[in-house]
Amino acid sequence: MKTTKLIYFLRKKFPKKNSLKKDYLGLQIGRFKKNTNKIAICLDFNSNVLKKIIHKNVDLVITHHPFIYGDFDNVIQKDWLKKKLVNKIEKLKIPIYSIHTNFDCSDEGMNVILAKKLGLKNIQKIKENKIIRGGTLKYSMTIKNFAKYVKKKLKIPHVYILKNNNKEIKKVAICAGSGADMFQIAQNNNYDIFCSGDAPQHIRNSIKNYKYNYLELFHEIEKVFIYAMKKIINKIDNKIKIYCIDEQRYPEII
Repeated sequence: MKTTKLIYFLRKKFPKKNSLKKDYLGLQIGRFKKNTNKIAICLDFNSNVLKKIIHKNVDLVITHHPFIYGDFDNVIQKDWLKKKLVNKIEKLKIPIYSIHTNFDCSDEGMNVILAKKLGLKNIQKIKENKIIRGGTLKYSMTIKNFAKYVKKKLKIPHVYILKNNNKEIKKVAICAGSGADMFQIAQNNNYDIFCSGDAPQHIRNSIKNYKYNYLELFHEIEKVFIYAMKKIINKIDNKIKIYCIDEQRYPEII
């Protein structure tokens, strides 16, 4: 397939204007090839991914998280492992293209996918926020039963909860990734619980002070991007060979 046609479609489906501010989208390194017949898709590009694709002769790597998050020179100056990886990629002439918060904010993107996996009904965008999605469970349940339900539906080994009131859970808001600091948006829109990730101690403390319920999803849950993107590209051209590189591992709880 002509690479220009593929990139045009992806940019139209996930436009930059839909991304959050100060995001680093699009072509991260390298130059697009004239034709794209083989694509590797991953959550993060690293040396382990490179080992898995190096003999597959891929024409393009698509990641969710930007390979270079920030100014290129600053990033590789501070991260010698990434600099080493950049040198290898440049020699192999493999372009890396990232679709990040423009995917997350999409009505076919990250949080809609997860909301559907949770069986939420009436899924909608919260008016003052374009990335969070909210919906309603079929039945109310206690927060502990909801946590078990999430583990089962998302097929994940563990979650943790912050139970700060006795409300049963019916209305659920979700934002995968680093969204914990947006909990008040969910609370102000009368959701019973906010599911997000990367909550530091001071945010957990704020959630407690506001007497709100929270469920932590590890950032690795975003690997649903890999398989969603495969379906999207298959609809564009089902002749493209796609390698789904899922090397994400959840933290082990001891």
